[in-house]
Amino acid sequence: MWCVDGACLIEGLCPVEDPKWTAGSPVRRHRVAFVRHGAYLRRVNGVESFGDSTSVLVVKPGDEMAVAHPLGCGDQLVLLDLSEELADPLRTGVFAVDDEIDLAQRQIVTAARRGIDELELNERIGMLLERLPNAGLAPTGAVTAAHRRLTSHAAQLLAAVGYTVGLGEIAGLLDCSPHHLSRTFRRVTGQTLTEYRNRARVREVLGELQDGADNLRELAARYGFADQAHMIRVVRRHAGGSPGTLKKILRA
Repeated sequence: MWCVDGACLIEGLCPVEDPKWTAGSPVRRHRVAFVRHGAYLRRVNGVESFGDSTSVLVVKPGDEMAVAHPLGCGDQLVLLDLSEELADPLRTGVFAVDDEIDLAQRQIVTAARRGIDELELNERIGMLLERLPNAGLAPTGAVTAAHRRLTSHAAQLLAAVGYTVGLGEIAGLLDCSPHHLSRTFRRVTGQTLTEYRNRARVREVLGELQDGADNLRELAARYGFADQAHMIRVVRRHAGGSPGTLKKILRA
């Protein structure tokens, strides 16, 4: 944990060890929650969503929250606990995390691990927070509950198999047509299923590199890339650099 004026940056494992839903409880602080590795379900004020590295959750004191881990526990999280003043401009809810935001929050953690003065940490957190309200997912009222559930189930399936299956296989498992799944997923999330899969698995690779992984061939196989060269191209497209370059940037 690193604390500066009005903000605490927390890196760690989710403390929940039961894969079933926890009892709902009130949120005690303004919090921004990034998923660094893994995936889970969250229910805030009765609205359920799937949480992984492609989205961030913003909650406020008094929100009712419960979580579940159907894919297993042990998720790695990066949390920002904020003062009322820092949290005031933020909208609560679930927001998409674009590639630049994801890399920025990872670099903040790396800088904190290395040792960073309070002024720079405060500025970096502030710049990160300024970007979040502009990356919202589709509002709750814009899509039906059935479409949100279908999208959530598709994301869970992808995460469960390590992002190694295609559109047809996912649609078959969900008992719907590939066209319907593709259209629904794009409407709910603002991105295609292919874009989502690439973004999610690139971030898993970044997390592995940040924690010391070196074998690119193994990483490519683990996350369903055609080969190492394919993984390098996709990582470069989303994160702006090769795995080797990003490894140097993200390691403390």
